[in-house]
Amino acid sequence: MRLTVLFLMVALFASAQGVLLVQGTSPDSKAQTELASFADKVKNRLSSIGLEYRTAKDNALTAKSFEGISMAIFPYHKQIPPESIKATEEFVAKGGKLAVLNEADSMIFATEKAIKDLG
Repeated sequence: MRLTVLFLMVALFASAQGVLLVQGTSPDSKAQTELASFADKVKNRLSSIGLEYRTAKDNALTAKSFEGISMAIFPYHKQIPPESIKATEEFVAKGGKLAVLNEADSMIFATEKAIKDLG
């Protein structure tokens, strides 16, 4: 039920612009399988409500990754590299919104604006 409400909220916030689904990565094959499985569930949910989205890997986020995006969804992550966190902070500083599901690197919340937006 909570996921359904979340995805309806995502649809409302992001309907005018793009959504970026940030897929978790891990060098460990078992962890990568788990991360991919969770991302697939989110993809299926987004598709079920007719919401178009782009994907990017959490270890390769740049400012360009967020171009034309109004909301980024971080479904499940073990560890996000500092360069990707910096790109995400810049996205939020420019007014971008985040939806963080399940387990995410706590550094993604490190900016004052991100904390206020979640408040």
